[in-house]
Amino acid sequence: MSLFSTLRTGVSGMNAQSNRISTVAENIQNASTTGYKRTSAEFSSLLLDAGNVGNYNSGAVETTLRRSVSEGGPIASTNSDKDLAIQGNGFFVVSDAGGAPFMTRAGNFVVDGKTGNLVNAGGFALMGYSLANGAPNPVLNGVADLKPVNVSVMGQEARPSTSATIAGNLPAILGETDRADPPVLESSLIAYDQVGQPTKVGIRISALGRSVGLSGTAINLNISGPGWFQIKNDAGEINYTRDGSFMIGNDGTIITRSGYSLDPAVIVPNGTNRLIVENKGAILGEMEGQVAPQAFGQVVLANFDDQSTLRQLEDGTYSATPASGPPISGIPGDVGYGSVSLVNDFKPPAKWLVEITDPASIPASSLILSYDQDGTLSSNKNNISVSVNNSEPMIIDFSKVTQLAGPYSLTGTADGSSPTAVSGTAFGEDGTVYAVYSDGTRKAAFKVPLADVTSPNNLTPRAGNVFTTSAESGDIQIGFTGQGGRGTLKAGALEQSNVDVSTELTTMIESQTVYTANSKVFMTGNELLETLMNLKR
Repeated sequence: MSLFSTLRTGVSGMNAQSNRISTVAENIQNASTTGYKRTSAEFSSLLLDAGNVGNYNSGAVETTLRRSVSEGGPIASTNSDKDLAIQGNGFFVVSDAGGAPFMTRAGNFVVDGKTGNLVNAGGFALMGYSLANGAPNPVLNGVADLKPVNVSVMGQEARPSTSATIAGNLPAILGETDRADPPVLESSLIAYDQVGQPTKVGIRISALGRSVGLSGTAINLNISGPGWFQIKNDAGEINYTRDGSFMIGNDGTIITRSGYSLDPAVIVPNGTNRLIVENKGAILGEMEGQVAPQAFGQVVLANFDDQSTLRQLEDGTYSATPASGPPISGIPGDVGYGSVSLVNDFKPPAKWLVEITDPASIPASSLILSYDQDGTLSSNKNNISVSVNNSEPMIIDFSKVTQLAGPYSLTGTADGSSPTAVSGTAFGEDGTVYAVYSDGTRKAAFKVPLADVTSPNNLTPRAGNVFTTSAESGDIQIGFTGQGGRGTLKAGALEQSNVDVSTELTTMIESQTVYTANSKVFMTGNELLETLMNLKR
């Protein structure tokens, strides 16, 4: 080993530590840089062939700089909804002003005032796939079809109403009602047509039937003297009977057990509190809220010249024959009434009629809501389809309307909106970028992919805290969050630098000490050379 080799060895050591201190300085100055990845100086020995035995050639120190790109930094929450952090593997794809693609972990994006693009602190625009034509089909090993994320191009947009919901309660107890004038509940909601014009949709809900039911109540009539009850079936056949066992049918008509009705028909409406049959056959009834009885009909008696020639039928009634002669209606006779106590059956109305009344341009639409005794909806169809100003159909859902003892209380909501401008941007964990409108609604506009490479630590750094691929890193691979080991996105957060300042300061002290030691080697070699030179003197 020559003395000159000693000098070169000392210089090599000082250069190596100088490089190391330079990386420490860079790391410390970027300790607060978003997404920055620390650099470390790695050393390896460089040995020369000793040649002849007994000779020694001093080597040198080779320095290699490496970045800890794969080492994630801590995630910190921020106050900006446009800040993005990657939790796990992957990089944002960004581009410079010339459109050249890069990769970065720095997600501190803001809206550029000139272009409307989302750009980070380095001026690089965030890239994503447009969702204007549906879900994207990414190119796995390239950045084709990626565009700068810019929601300002969405402009104003009107959304027609396509669904609405009516919820609340219909009263189970209506009080005194009139069959001819059932209770009506009026409501309305605001919907939007295809151009965003707000339109009031009127809704009328009417109770069907009454709160009093008499169906199945027995009525026993008897004839004092001659005469027959004249009855008629659904086919219009007229028969006769003296059996006075009648009942009130579903429609209030007085009928026999076999289904014949008095002829002419006598109808007892729901709401009757007491039934009165006069001895001349007049049937009256006392109604709730009325002073005088109301006439319901007249029982008609018939007789024949020869009653013995009447033909008895299987159902116990009789039909006239030529021998019995034509019936003589309206003959004198008394009709007696076996007293029956009719009790008001106050049950909730089982059905409600829903009608769409406004605007006039909406075709007539209606719906029957049916309820069980416990007030739950039992009808199979619980919605109405309407078209507001000839726009696409809007489905109004009534499935959340109950019928309980509480008062009338309905609420209504409908989607859709008037034309509104984009007021902000929102991000989903899957990388979807939403345009947020001034009315609070939002629409998916872009989807941000994540790039990855086989060896992230071998990426080539570029100015602006971005990276490009190298032969050692492998080619770029594109995918979405959660795919192929990629991480997820967190909005309102940033990835901090992965620099540990205390570690860097320790490294700096260590490098300073080693640098000083190498300088001593150089100084010692220099002193030996001076001693050698002095021998000549």
